[in-house]
Amino acid sequence: MDSTQKAPPVLPESQQPFQDVMDDVVFVRTVEKPKPKRDKVLGPKTATPTKQATPTDLPPYEKYLGQIIDLGNDNEDMSDTIPTPAPTEDSTNTLPPRKDDEESSSTHRPVLPKVPLPEDGPGYLPAMRRVLEQALGKETLDRLEQYSIQDVEAKDKYIRKLETEIDMRYKNFFTTEQLQKEKMDMLKARAKGGDEVTRTERELLRLEIEGLKGELENKESSTRVLRDEIDTLKAGYLEREKELKAMELKLYMELEKTKTTKLELEKVLEEKNRYEKLQKKLGKRKLVNIVLREEIAAQKNKVGELEKALEDVSVKDKRIQSLRSTVNRLEKVLYERNRTTKPRKGETKTQASK
Repeated sequence: MDSTQKAPPVLPESQQPFQDVMDDVVFVRTVEKPKPKRDKVLGPKTATPTKQATPTDLPPYEKYLGQIIDLGNDNEDMSDTIPTPAPTEDSTNTLPPRKDDEESSSTHRPVLPKVPLPEDGPGYLPAMRRVLEQALGKETLDRLEQYSIQDVEAKDKYIRKLETEIDMRYKNFFTTEQLQKEKMDMLKARAKGGDEVTRTERELLRLEIEGLKGELENKESSTRVLRDEIDTLKAGYLEREKELKAMELKLYMELEKTKTTKLELEKVLEEKNRYEKLQKKLGKRKLVNIVLREEIAAQKNKVGELEKALEDVSVKDKRIQSLRSTVNRLEKVLYERNRTTKPRKGETKTQASK
């Protein structure tokens, strides 16, 4: 586990009143990986969980370490393996250090010798090296070799730490127990600090919730105002819609009136056209009438002349008739006279005159 102290975070502008509370808060970050229970360890060969050995039944250190080495190298020939002295710590090692929980792992690896990389030694492939140099570059290849050497050295250092831990666990049991107790105290302190952080976070969350409640109330009030405005706009919209409907009805009535007026105008135009046609016909008839009147006047003149001539003829006829009647009357008178003047047989002239 790692415990780090960080600077207090900067709150946003809406939460600036809580900044004074944040300045007094100590944030403790605890990261813990799952570890096997301390009352059980894995046996070297059975690989089954067993109870932790007590100080009375601990196996000898050399025998237990030999079992671990045999367990890791059952199928390897270790006759030619010559252990080399542990190298000194190199200050140029850039690999990250191992964590404490990795150092206290229950699995162990045997101590293997450092593998040298001579340029002309066995296992060296010049062709492969040339290919890698062409692909990666000589500097990169040298750097990778240096990293591999540093990795091997770090593994050796890690193995030595494991051996030291095993020695402390099985030969200095009481010292290990004291370290575990101190570690437990440290964990309790961290947990207590975590509780303080949790309490502080709860207080901050409570204050933040109160601020959010205030913002929510403000938003609700603004929402109510907006709803009232929306209702007002809806009412205005309904009134406007009614006005539009009334205007549409009025326009429809005016359109109907316009249609009626249009029909009337069409009728008037038809009557006008008909009147114009009649006027044209009447004009033609007037011309004909003028001609006829002229002919009638000429005929009247002729009739007048004829009437005059007829009057003259009638006068003559009357005279002739009067003359004829006079002649007839005179003839009758003469006849009567002649009849009266001619005596009958046996009468005298005096009787005939009577």
